[in-house]
Amino acid sequence: MIGTSRAVRDWLRRGSYPSARKVLYPNNPLIGGLFTLNPWMVFAAVLIFSLLILAVPSYILRLASLTTGAGPRAGENVGFMHRPNWGPLYLSVIPAIFALASLASRRLKRSLLRLLRPPTAIQRSSGNRYHGYLQDFTQRTITPTRHLFVICLLLAATLALFADHHNFIGYTRVFLHTAQPPYWDEFDWMNASQIPSAYHPNVQVYSIPNALFFVVAIAFEGAAICLGLFWVSAFWIHARVFADLMLRTPDYTFVPWEKDPDRRLGLKPIGFVYSTFLLISILFLTFVYYHRLQILGIPLWNYFSNVFSAYGKFDYKQPLSTLPEAIRAVWALNCFNRINAGMKALLVAGPLLSLTIAWWPIFRLGTFVNDYRERLVRRLRAENQNAVDAGHIEQARLLTEKIQALEQASVWPNGYAVGWAAFAFMIILELSAVFPPLFPLLIFSGGAARIAKYFFAKK
Repeated sequence: MIGTSRAVRDWLRRGSYPSARKVLYPNNPLIGGLFTLNPWMVFAAVLIFSLLILAVPSYILRLASLTTGAGPRAGENVGFMHRPNWGPLYLSVIPAIFALASLASRRLKRSLLRLLRPPTAIQRSSGNRYHGYLQDFTQRTITPTRHLFVICLLLAATLALFADHHNFIGYTRVFLHTAQPPYWDEFDWMNASQIPSAYHPNVQVYSIPNALFFVVAIAFEGAAICLGLFWVSAFWIHARVFADLMLRTPDYTFVPWEKDPDRRLGLKPIGFVYSTFLLISILFLTFVYYHRLQILGIPLWNYFSNVFSAYGKFDYKQPLSTLPEAIRAVWALNCFNRINAGMKALLVAGPLLSLTIAWWPIFRLGTFVNDYRERLVRRLRAENQNAVDAGHIEQARLLTEKIQALEQASVWPNGYAVGWAAFAFMIILELSAVFPPLFPLLIFSGGAARIAKYFFAKK
Protein backbone atom coordinates (compact mmCIF):
# COMPACT_ATOMS: atom_id res chain seq x y z
CA MET A 1 0.00 0.00 0.00
CA ILE A 2 2.83 2.38 0.88
CA GLY A 3 4.81 1.41 -2.22
CA THR A 4 1.80 1.96 -4.44
CA SER A 5 1.16 5.40 -3.00
CA ARG A 6 4.82 6.29 -3.49
CA ALA A 7 4.67 5.12 -7.11
CA VAL A 8 1.70 7.40 -7.76
CA ARG A 9 3.55 10.35 -6.24
CA ASP A 10 6.62 9.52 -8.36
CA TRP A 11 4.81 9.61 -11.69
CA LEU A 12 3.01 12.80 -10.68
CA ARG A 13 6.37 14.38 -9.83
CA ARG A 14 8.31 13.15 -12.87
CA GLY A 15 5.52 13.46 -15.40
CA SER A 16 6.56 10.06 -16.83
CA TYR A 17 2.98 9.12 -17.67
CA PRO A 18 0.85 10.65 -20.43
CA SER A 19 -0.64 14.02 -19.61
CA ALA A 20 -4.34 14.41 -18.90
CA ARG A 21 -4.74 16.09 -22.30
CA LYS A 22 -3.29 13.07 -24.13
CA VAL A 23 -5.27 10.58 -22.09
CA LEU A 24 -8.68 12.29 -22.23
CA TYR A 25 -8.58 14.27 -25.49
CA PRO A 26 -6.31 12.37 -27.91
CA ASN A 27 -8.10 13.69 -31.02
CA ASN A 28 -8.44 17.30 -29.88
CA PRO A 29 -5.15 18.59 -28.45
CA LEU A 30 -6.09 22.29 -28.59
CA ILE A 31 -9.43 21.93 -26.84
CA GLY A 32 -7.96 19.33 -24.53
CA GLY A 33 -5.23 21.80 -23.65
CA LEU A 34 -7.89 24.33 -22.63
CA PHE A 35 -9.79 21.84 -20.47
CA THR A 36 -6.65 20.61 -18.71
CA LEU A 37 -5.12 23.99 -17.88
CA ASN A 38 -4.97 25.32 -14.36
CA PRO A 39 -8.60 26.20 -13.44
CA TRP A 40 -7.65 29.71 -12.31
CA MET A 41 -5.90 30.31 -15.65
CA VAL A 42 -9.00 29.11 -17.49
CA PHE A 43 -11.25 31.39 -15.43
CA ALA A 44 -8.98 34.39 -16.03
CA ALA A 45 -8.58 33.66 -19.75
CA VAL A 46 -12.33 33.30 -20.40
CA LEU A 47 -13.10 36.38 -18.30
CA ILE A 48 -10.50 38.54 -20.07
CA PHE A 49 -11.62 37.30 -23.48
CA SER A 50 -15.25 38.11 -22.60
CA LEU A 51 -14.25 41.59 -21.47
CA LEU A 52 -12.26 42.34 -24.62
CA ILE A 53 -14.68 40.82 -27.13
CA LEU A 54 -18.03 41.63 -25.54
CA ALA A 55 -18.11 43.96 -22.53
CA VAL A 56 -15.73 46.72 -23.65
CA PRO A 57 -17.12 46.95 -27.21
CA SER A 58 -20.66 47.11 -25.84
CA TYR A 59 -19.73 50.27 -23.90
CA ILE A 60 -17.90 51.77 -26.88
CA LEU A 61 -20.90 51.17 -29.16
CA ARG A 62 -23.36 52.46 -26.52
CA LEU A 63 -25.11 49.11 -26.29
CA ALA A 64 -24.20 48.27 -22.70
CA SER A 65 -27.12 50.18 -21.18
CA LEU A 66 -30.34 50.98 -23.05
CA THR A 67 -33.39 52.09 -21.09
CA THR A 68 -36.63 51.95 -23.04
CA GLY A 69 -38.60 55.16 -23.15
CA ALA A 70 -41.78 53.91 -24.76
CA GLY A 71 -43.80 50.80 -25.49
CA PRO A 72 -45.09 48.10 -23.16
CA ARG A 73 -41.63 47.64 -21.61
CA ALA A 74 -41.01 51.32 -20.88
CA GLY A 75 -38.37 51.87 -18.21
CA GLU A 76 -36.74 48.45 -18.66
CA ASN A 77 -33.00 48.34 -19.33
CA VAL A 78 -32.38 46.07 -22.32
CA GLY A 79 -28.68 46.84 -22.75
CA PHE A 80 -26.06 44.14 -23.21
CA MET A 81 -24.67 44.44 -19.68
CA HIS A 82 -28.16 44.37 -18.17
CA ARG A 83 -29.39 41.20 -19.89
CA PRO A 84 -28.62 38.23 -17.58
CA ASN A 85 -28.11 35.87 -20.51
CA TRP A 86 -25.39 38.10 -21.98
CA GLY A 87 -23.19 40.42 -19.94
CA PRO A 88 -23.59 38.88 -16.48
CA LEU A 89 -23.52 35.35 -17.91
CA TYR A 90 -20.28 35.70 -19.85
CA LEU A 91 -18.52 37.65 -17.13
CA SER A 92 -19.32 35.28 -14.27
CA VAL A 93 -21.14 32.00 -14.95
CA ILE A 94 -19.33 30.94 -18.14
CA PRO A 95 -15.80 31.50 -16.72
CA ALA A 96 -16.79 29.58 -13.58
CA ILE A 97 -18.23 26.67 -15.57
CA PHE A 98 -15.15 26.33 -17.78
CA ALA A 99 -12.85 26.58 -14.76
CA LEU A 100 -14.78 23.78 -13.02
CA ALA A 101 -14.66 21.71 -16.22
CA SER A 102 -10.90 22.12 -16.28
CA LEU A 103 -10.69 21.12 -12.63
CA ALA A 104 -12.71 17.95 -13.27
CA SER A 105 -10.61 16.99 -16.31
CA ARG A 106 -7.34 17.46 -14.46
CA ARG A 107 -8.52 15.31 -11.58
CA LEU A 108 -10.02 12.58 -13.75
CA LYS A 109 -6.74 10.96 -14.82
CA ARG A 110 -5.41 10.87 -11.26
CA SER A 111 -8.71 9.45 -10.05
CA LEU A 112 -8.62 6.69 -12.65
CA LEU A 113 -5.18 5.59 -11.48
CA ARG A 114 -6.12 5.68 -7.83
CA LEU A 115 -9.01 3.32 -8.52
CA LEU A 116 -6.40 0.65 -9.27
CA ARG A 117 -4.77 0.97 -5.87
CA PRO A 118 -5.71 -1.79 -3.39
CA PRO A 119 -8.19 -2.17 -1.83
CA THR A 120 -10.28 -0.21 -4.34
CA ALA A 121 -12.70 -1.87 -6.68
CA ILE A 122 -10.92 -2.26 -10.05
CA GLN A 123 -8.41 -5.04 -10.31
CA ARG A 124 -6.14 -6.06 -13.18
CA SER A 125 -4.91 -9.59 -13.69
CA SER A 126 -1.32 -8.80 -14.71
CA GLY A 127 1.06 -6.18 -16.07
CA ASN A 128 1.73 -2.55 -15.17
CA ARG A 129 -1.64 -1.55 -13.78
CA TYR A 130 -0.98 2.20 -14.10
CA HIS A 131 0.44 2.71 -17.57
CA GLY A 132 -1.51 -0.11 -19.17
CA TYR A 133 -4.80 1.20 -17.88
CA LEU A 134 -4.17 4.67 -19.28
CA GLN A 135 -3.28 3.21 -22.67
CA ASP A 136 -6.44 1.11 -22.73
CA PHE A 137 -8.56 4.06 -21.62
CA THR A 138 -7.11 6.36 -24.30
CA GLN A 139 -7.42 3.72 -27.01
CA ARG A 140 -11.12 3.29 -26.32
CA THR A 141 -11.61 7.07 -26.28
CA ILE A 142 -10.12 7.70 -29.73
CA THR A 143 -12.90 6.32 -31.93
CA PRO A 144 -15.99 7.90 -30.28
CA THR A 145 -14.31 11.32 -30.04
CA ARG A 146 -12.88 11.38 -33.57
CA HIS A 147 -15.61 13.60 -35.02
CA LEU A 148 -17.02 14.91 -31.77
CA PHE A 149 -15.83 18.51 -32.18
CA VAL A 150 -17.30 18.82 -35.69
CA ILE A 151 -20.64 17.48 -34.48
CA CYS A 152 -20.67 19.88 -31.52
CA LEU A 153 -19.71 22.78 -33.79
CA LEU A 154 -22.62 22.08 -36.15
CA LEU A 155 -25.06 21.70 -33.26
CA ALA A 156 -23.84 24.90 -31.62
CA ALA A 157 -24.15 26.87 -34.86
CA THR A 158 -27.67 25.54 -35.35
CA LEU A 159 -28.71 26.43 -31.80
CA ALA A 160 -27.17 29.92 -31.97
CA LEU A 161 -28.85 30.69 -35.29
CA PHE A 162 -32.15 29.23 -34.12
CA ALA A 163 -32.15 31.25 -30.91
CA ASP A 164 -31.77 34.59 -32.72
CA HIS A 165 -33.06 33.87 -36.21
CA HIS A 166 -35.47 36.83 -36.09
CA ASN A 167 -32.60 39.29 -35.80
CA PHE A 168 -30.60 37.60 -38.57
CA ILE A 169 -33.61 37.78 -40.88
CA GLY A 170 -34.28 41.38 -39.85
CA TYR A 171 -30.74 42.61 -40.58
CA THR A 172 -30.69 40.69 -43.88
CA ARG A 173 -33.81 42.51 -45.02
CA VAL A 174 -32.42 45.85 -43.84
CA PHE A 175 -29.09 45.64 -45.65
CA LEU A 176 -30.45 43.97 -48.79
CA HIS A 177 -33.28 46.54 -48.97
CA THR A 178 -35.90 43.87 -49.58
CA ALA A 179 -39.51 44.79 -50.21
CA GLN A 180 -40.60 42.78 -47.20
CA PRO A 181 -40.21 44.85 -44.02
CA PRO A 182 -37.99 43.43 -41.25
CA TYR A 183 -39.62 41.78 -38.28
CA TRP A 184 -38.03 42.13 -34.84
CA ASP A 185 -38.97 39.59 -32.20
CA GLU A 186 -38.42 42.08 -29.37
CA PHE A 187 -36.50 45.27 -28.75
CA ASP A 188 -33.13 44.98 -27.04
CA TRP A 189 -29.46 45.73 -27.71
CA MET A 190 -29.35 43.35 -30.69
CA ASN A 191 -31.54 45.57 -32.86
CA ALA A 192 -31.41 48.93 -31.07
CA SER A 193 -30.38 50.75 -34.27
CA GLN A 194 -33.55 49.60 -36.04
CA ILE A 195 -36.03 50.68 -33.38
CA PRO A 196 -37.51 54.21 -33.35
CA SER A 197 -35.43 56.60 -31.26
CA ALA A 198 -38.38 57.11 -28.93
CA TYR A 199 -37.58 53.72 -27.42
CA HIS A 200 -34.06 54.84 -26.44
CA PRO A 201 -34.23 58.65 -26.54
CA ASN A 202 -30.87 59.35 -24.89
CA VAL A 203 -28.65 57.02 -26.94
CA GLN A 204 -27.74 57.15 -30.64
CA VAL A 205 -27.02 53.67 -32.05
CA TYR A 206 -25.74 53.09 -35.59
CA SER A 207 -26.83 50.23 -37.83
CA ILE A 208 -23.54 48.74 -39.07
CA PRO A 209 -21.72 48.69 -35.70
CA ASN A 210 -24.86 47.30 -34.07
CA ALA A 211 -25.12 44.52 -36.66
CA LEU A 212 -21.40 43.66 -36.43
CA PHE A 213 -21.46 43.49 -32.64
CA PHE A 214 -24.57 41.31 -32.84
CA VAL A 215 -22.74 38.86 -35.15
CA VAL A 216 -19.65 38.83 -32.90
CA ALA A 217 -21.78 38.19 -29.80
CA ILE A 218 -23.66 35.34 -31.48
CA ALA A 219 -20.36 33.84 -32.66
CA PHE A 220 -19.04 34.05 -29.09
CA GLU A 221 -22.22 32.43 -27.82
CA GLY A 222 -21.88 29.67 -30.42
CA ALA A 223 -18.27 29.04 -29.38
CA ALA A 224 -19.30 28.75 -25.71
CA ILE A 225 -22.12 26.35 -26.61
CA CYS A 226 -19.76 24.30 -28.78
CA LEU A 227 -17.15 23.95 -26.03
CA GLY A 228 -19.82 23.17 -23.45
CA LEU A 229 -21.39 20.49 -25.65
CA PHE A 230 -17.95 19.07 -26.35
CA TRP A 231 -16.99 18.78 -22.69
CA VAL A 232 -20.32 17.28 -21.60
CA SER A 233 -20.23 14.78 -24.48
CA ALA A 234 -16.60 13.91 -23.71
CA PHE A 235 -17.52 13.41 -20.05
CA TRP A 236 -20.25 10.96 -21.05
CA ILE A 237 -17.80 9.12 -23.32
CA HIS A 238 -15.23 8.96 -20.51
CA ALA A 239 -17.89 7.56 -18.16
CA ARG A 240 -18.89 4.98 -20.76
CA VAL A 241 -15.28 3.92 -21.40
CA PHE A 242 -14.69 3.73 -17.66
CA ALA A 243 -17.76 1.49 -17.28
CA ASP A 244 -16.73 -0.70 -20.23
CA LEU A 245 -13.26 -1.26 -18.80
CA MET A 246 -14.81 -2.19 -15.47
CA LEU A 247 -17.59 -4.44 -16.68
CA ARG A 248 -16.89 -5.70 -20.20
CA THR A 249 -13.20 -6.50 -20.53
CA PRO A 250 -11.38 -9.57 -19.21
CA ASP A 251 -8.26 -7.54 -18.32
CA TYR A 252 -10.02 -5.58 -15.57
CA THR A 253 -12.49 -6.76 -12.99
CA PHE A 254 -14.85 -4.73 -10.85
CA VAL A 255 -14.86 -6.20 -7.36
CA PRO A 256 -16.89 -4.01 -4.98
CA TRP A 257 -14.99 -3.28 -1.80
CA GLU A 258 -17.32 -4.62 0.85
CA LYS A 259 -15.51 -2.97 3.75
CA ASP A 260 -15.37 0.49 2.23
CA PRO A 261 -15.82 2.82 5.24
CA ASP A 262 -17.36 5.45 2.95
CA ARG A 263 -19.93 2.94 1.62
CA ARG A 264 -19.03 3.72 -1.98
CA LEU A 265 -17.93 0.23 -3.05
CA GLY A 266 -14.33 1.44 -3.40
CA LEU A 267 -15.19 4.11 -6.00
CA LYS A 268 -14.49 7.15 -3.83
CA PRO A 269 -11.45 8.30 -5.91
CA ILE A 270 -13.78 9.15 -8.81
CA GLY A 271 -16.28 10.92 -6.54
CA PHE A 272 -14.65 14.35 -6.75
CA VAL A 273 -15.07 14.39 -10.53
CA TYR A 274 -18.76 13.56 -10.24
CA SER A 275 -19.29 16.18 -7.56
CA THR A 276 -17.67 18.77 -9.82
CA PHE A 277 -19.93 17.82 -12.71
CA LEU A 278 -22.96 18.05 -10.44
CA LEU A 279 -21.85 21.52 -9.34
CA ILE A 280 -21.50 22.60 -12.98
CA SER A 281 -24.97 21.25 -13.74
CA ILE A 282 -26.57 23.00 -10.77
CA LEU A 283 -24.82 26.27 -11.63
CA PHE A 284 -26.09 26.08 -15.20
CA LEU A 285 -29.63 25.09 -14.23
CA THR A 286 -29.80 27.86 -11.63
CA PHE A 287 -28.96 30.34 -14.36
CA VAL A 288 -31.62 28.77 -16.63
CA TYR A 289 -34.26 29.20 -13.94
CA TYR A 290 -33.18 32.78 -13.25
CA HIS A 291 -33.25 33.59 -16.98
CA ARG A 292 -36.73 32.04 -17.22
CA LEU A 293 -37.89 34.45 -14.51
CA GLN A 294 -36.09 37.36 -16.17
CA ILE A 295 -37.83 36.96 -19.55
CA LEU A 296 -41.22 37.20 -17.84
CA GLY A 297 -40.70 40.95 -17.68
CA ILE A 298 -42.01 41.15 -14.09
CA PRO A 299 -39.94 42.23 -11.08
CA LEU A 300 -39.05 39.13 -9.08
CA TRP A 301 -40.57 40.38 -5.84
CA ASN A 302 -43.88 41.17 -7.56
CA TYR A 303 -43.85 37.85 -9.40
CA PHE A 304 -43.38 35.71 -6.29
CA SER A 305 -45.97 37.80 -4.46
CA ASN A 306 -48.39 36.90 -7.26
CA VAL A 307 -47.37 33.24 -6.98
CA PHE A 308 -48.09 33.08 -3.25
CA SER A 309 -51.37 34.92 -3.79
CA ALA A 310 -52.35 32.36 -6.42
CA TYR A 311 -51.54 29.48 -4.08
CA GLY A 312 -53.52 31.30 -1.38
CA LYS A 313 -56.69 30.94 -3.44
CA PHE A 314 -56.76 27.27 -2.48
CA ASP A 315 -58.66 26.54 0.74
CA TYR A 316 -58.10 23.05 2.10
CA LYS A 317 -61.43 23.33 3.94
CA GLN A 318 -63.21 23.73 0.59
CA PRO A 319 -60.88 21.91 -1.85
CA LEU A 320 -63.37 21.10 -4.58
CA SER A 321 -64.60 24.68 -5.01
CA THR A 322 -61.26 26.49 -4.63
CA LEU A 323 -58.84 24.13 -6.40
CA PRO A 324 -59.85 24.95 -10.02
CA GLU A 325 -59.46 28.70 -9.44
CA ALA A 326 -56.09 28.22 -7.77
CA ILE A 327 -54.87 26.02 -10.63
CA ARG A 328 -55.95 28.59 -13.22
CA ALA A 329 -54.21 31.40 -11.34
CA VAL A 330 -50.97 29.44 -10.92
CA TRP A 331 -51.03 28.20 -14.51
CA ALA A 332 -51.36 31.73 -15.86
CA LEU A 333 -48.15 32.67 -14.02
CA ASN A 334 -46.15 30.20 -16.15
CA CYS A 335 -46.32 32.79 -18.97
CA PHE A 336 -45.52 30.27 -21.69
CA ASN A 337 -46.01 32.96 -24.32
CA ARG A 338 -42.81 34.63 -23.06
CA ILE A 339 -40.61 31.61 -23.86
CA ASN A 340 -38.44 32.56 -26.83
CA ALA A 341 -36.28 30.34 -29.04
CA GLY A 342 -33.19 30.78 -26.86
CA MET A 343 -35.12 29.77 -23.75
CA LYS A 344 -36.39 26.65 -25.51
CA ALA A 345 -32.81 25.62 -26.27
CA LEU A 346 -31.86 26.08 -22.61
CA LEU A 347 -34.84 24.02 -21.46
CA VAL A 348 -33.71 21.17 -23.70
CA ALA A 349 -30.11 21.36 -22.42
CA GLY A 350 -31.12 20.80 -18.79
CA PRO A 351 -32.44 17.22 -19.12
CA LEU A 352 -29.41 16.33 -21.24
CA LEU A 353 -27.15 17.27 -18.32
CA SER A 354 -29.22 15.11 -15.95
CA LEU A 355 -29.08 12.13 -18.26
CA THR A 356 -25.34 12.54 -18.69
CA ILE A 357 -24.58 12.62 -14.99
CA ALA A 358 -27.11 9.91 -14.10
CA TRP A 359 -26.36 7.39 -16.85
CA TRP A 360 -23.31 5.71 -15.32
CA PRO A 361 -24.14 5.52 -11.60
CA ILE A 362 -27.85 4.78 -12.01
CA PHE A 363 -28.40 2.87 -15.22
CA ARG A 364 -25.07 1.23 -16.01
CA LEU A 365 -23.20 0.68 -12.76
CA GLY A 366 -26.39 0.60 -10.71
CA THR A 367 -27.83 -2.33 -12.64
CA PHE A 368 -24.59 -4.28 -12.40
CA VAL A 369 -24.03 -3.53 -8.73
CA ASN A 370 -27.59 -4.36 -7.75
CA ASP A 371 -27.42 -7.73 -9.50
CA TYR A 372 -23.96 -8.41 -8.06
CA ARG A 373 -25.06 -7.33 -4.61
CA GLU A 374 -28.18 -9.51 -4.65
CA ARG A 375 -26.19 -12.58 -5.67
CA LEU A 376 -23.50 -11.90 -3.09
CA VAL A 377 -26.01 -11.16 -0.33
CA ARG A 378 -27.85 -14.41 -1.02
CA ARG A 379 -24.57 -16.33 -0.85
CA LEU A 380 -23.45 -14.55 2.31
CA ARG A 381 -26.80 -15.15 4.01
CA ALA A 382 -26.51 -18.85 3.25
CA GLU A 383 -22.98 -18.87 4.65
CA ASN A 384 -24.17 -16.86 7.65
CA GLN A 385 -26.91 -19.36 8.38
CA ASN A 386 -24.43 -22.23 8.12
CA ALA A 387 -22.04 -20.42 10.50
CA VAL A 388 -24.85 -19.82 12.98
CA ASP A 389 -25.91 -23.46 12.79
CA ALA A 390 -22.31 -24.54 13.33
CA GLY A 391 -21.90 -22.20 16.28
CA HIS A 392 -19.23 -20.03 14.60
CA ILE A 393 -20.37 -16.78 16.20
CA GLU A 394 -17.44 -14.60 15.06
CA GLN A 395 -17.70 -15.76 11.47
CA ALA A 396 -21.44 -15.11 11.50
CA ARG A 397 -20.87 -11.60 12.86
CA LEU A 398 -18.37 -10.80 10.09
CA LEU A 399 -20.73 -12.12 7.42
CA THR A 400 -23.56 -10.03 8.87
CA GLU A 401 -21.39 -6.91 8.68
CA LYS A 402 -20.57 -7.63 5.03
CA ILE A 403 -24.25 -8.06 4.22
CA GLN A 404 -25.15 -4.76 5.91
CA ALA A 405 -22.29 -2.93 4.17
CA LEU A 406 -23.40 -4.16 0.75
CA GLU A 407 -27.05 -3.30 1.41
CA GLN A 408 -26.15 0.22 2.53
CA ALA A 409 -23.61 0.95 -0.22
CA SER A 410 -24.30 3.64 -2.80
CA VAL A 411 -23.85 3.43 -6.57
CA TRP A 412 -22.88 7.11 -6.57
CA PRO A 413 -19.07 7.41 -6.33
CA ASN A 414 -19.45 10.67 -4.39
CA GLY A 415 -21.83 9.11 -1.87
CA TYR A 416 -25.58 8.71 -1.97
CA ALA A 417 -26.21 11.83 0.15
CA VAL A 418 -24.36 14.18 -2.20
CA GLY A 419 -25.28 12.30 -5.37
CA TRP A 420 -29.02 11.95 -4.81
CA ALA A 421 -29.43 15.35 -3.13
CA ALA A 422 -27.74 17.14 -6.03
CA PHE A 423 -29.62 15.05 -8.59
CA ALA A 424 -32.94 15.79 -6.85
CA PHE A 425 -32.15 19.51 -6.80
CA MET A 426 -31.32 19.36 -10.52
CA ILE A 427 -34.73 17.86 -11.23
CA ILE A 428 -36.41 20.56 -9.13
CA LEU A 429 -34.58 23.28 -11.10
CA GLU A 430 -35.47 21.69 -14.43
CA LEU A 431 -39.16 21.44 -13.56
CA SER A 432 -39.14 24.98 -12.17
CA ALA A 433 -37.55 26.34 -15.33
CA VAL A 434 -40.56 25.06 -17.27
CA PHE A 435 -43.10 25.87 -14.54
CA PRO A 436 -41.65 28.80 -12.52
CA PRO A 437 -44.36 28.83 -9.79
CA LEU A 438 -43.37 25.27 -8.90
CA PHE A 439 -40.09 26.26 -7.22
CA PRO A 440 -41.52 28.09 -4.16
CA LEU A 441 -44.12 25.34 -3.77
CA LEU A 442 -41.44 22.64 -3.64
CA ILE A 443 -39.15 24.62 -1.35
CA PHE A 444 -41.62 26.00 1.17
CA SER A 445 -44.18 23.20 1.26
CA GLY A 446 -41.69 20.43 1.94
CA GLY A 447 -41.98 19.02 -1.56
CA ALA A 448 -38.23 19.29 -2.07
CA ALA A 449 -37.64 17.31 1.12
CA ARG A 450 -40.03 14.60 -0.09
CA ILE A 451 -38.27 14.37 -3.44
CA ALA A 452 -34.89 14.19 -1.72
CA LYS A 453 -36.20 11.56 0.71
CA TYR A 454 -37.49 9.51 -2.22
CA PHE A 455 -34.08 9.55 -3.85
CA PHE A 456 -32.23 8.93 -0.57
CA ALA A 457 -34.21 5.72 -0.18
CA LYS A 458 -32.45 4.46 -3.31
CA LYS A 459 -28.94 3.10 -3.40
